[in-house]
Amino acid sequence: MSTKNEIILGYGEWIHFAENLNKYEEQSWLTPLGPDKWTVKEVVGHIVLWDKYIHDEVTRAILHNSPLGLSDGEEIQEFNRKAGEWALSKTKDEILVDLISSREAVLEDLRAIPEEAFTTVYNDVDGNPFVLKDFIVEMTRHDHHHMGQVERVL
Repeated sequence: MSTKNEIILGYGEWIHFAENLNKYEEQSWLTPLGPDKWTVKEVVGHIVLWDKYIHDEVTRAILHNSPLGLSDGEEIQEFNRKAGEWALSKTKDEILVDLISSREAVLEDLRAIPEEAFTTVYNDVDGNPFVLKDFIVEMTRHDHHHMGQVERVL
């Protein structure tokens, strides 16, 4: 079982990965991950908007003892579509600045959340059980999935 600190360190890996992407030209960021797949820019951009969502609707809510804004019913495909559009409207430098700041905001929240709150069972807005630790571990797996995709094309 991973500790809170290990989970936070794992979630922070995306920052180092993203900083390394800075060495690639803007044009490289427009490389698709495969046929009918997102570009590098869209993948990185959607991570930014998910981090902002997590900060606004999950970690801040836990810190302030407020209801979680997270919902199983969120239209993930639509969220991701809009995130991809957002990313294509930005430069890689703008995305990197946003990515680092949004990920740091979540990491700061995670550090401030007490250990016991990491494993507390909360309810999302639909009444479904939610455990922060499990969620962050899953989001870290999601990060690694996309890191692998990006590494294969760049």
